[in-house]
Amino acid sequence: MGDTLSIIIWLLFFGGILYIYHRFSKETWKKNDTECLRDERDEYSKLLQDERWKEKRRKIISRDRCRCTWCGSDSNLQVHHKYYEKFPNNDFVDPWDYPDESLVTLCEKCHKKAHEKYGTRVYYRSFGKHYE
Repeated sequence: MGDTLSIIIWLLFFGGILYIYHRFSKETWKKNDTECLRDERDEYSKLLQDERWKEKRRKIISRDRCRCTWCGSDSNLQVHHKYYEKFPNNDFVDPWDYPDESLVTLCEKCHKKAHEKYGTRVYYRSFGKHYE
């Protein structure tokens, strides 16, 4: 009787695990992650219209002599964050609030290559730390 009860408990436990797996399949998680990423990108796009970012962008492109630092192109220039930072509450740091050395000028093509090659690194920053 004890062995039968153990088997029944084990089957119920294992069945519960299978139910949870199927209920929250990878597609469900992927959909939720995609929606969150889309929301973050929309918010980020708005921040890139801010005058503080535009000024920081001009400063970095000027520093890099209006050229892609990888290939030397002078067209379709973008400023690439070598990494991103989040505060402990998971809010991203504003795009202009990074040290200059963490930003680099890349053309659109090289910018895409940079993200493919290095991915997107995210670190946590303590509250109250800001850059000019």
